[in-house]
Amino acid sequence: MLLDKLKNYKIILASTSPRRKQLLDGLGFHYTVEVPSDVAEITPDNLSLEEVPAYLSEIKSGAFGRDLTAEELLITADTVVICNNQLLVFQTAAAAVAAVAAAAVDRSQQLT
Repeated sequence: MLLDKLKNYKIILASTSPRRKQLLDGLGFHYTVEVPSDVAEITPDNLSLEEVPAYLSEIKSGAFGRDLTAEELLITADTVVICNNQLLVFQTAAAAVAAVAAAAVDRSQQLT
């Protein structure tokens, strides 16, 4: 049903994330990848931890670099790791995997 609703859109994934590609592939979506120029993932101090992924998606959308047509759908979803009520920031995927694995035993870990 979702595929039918989106079949007339050109879906653009504005991310190099293998996780997002896997998700879209698994859902059967056809899409292109167009990554915006570098975006500084710096968040204002007044944001709650739960608001960070939406904020990062918004700044990535703003950095996309061109207007979309009415037939285009831009995906700039973001994922953050919150552990012990702190936002974990990673410079590499390997660092993210190591930190998540180390935190896996902690029941307060939350993936948003």
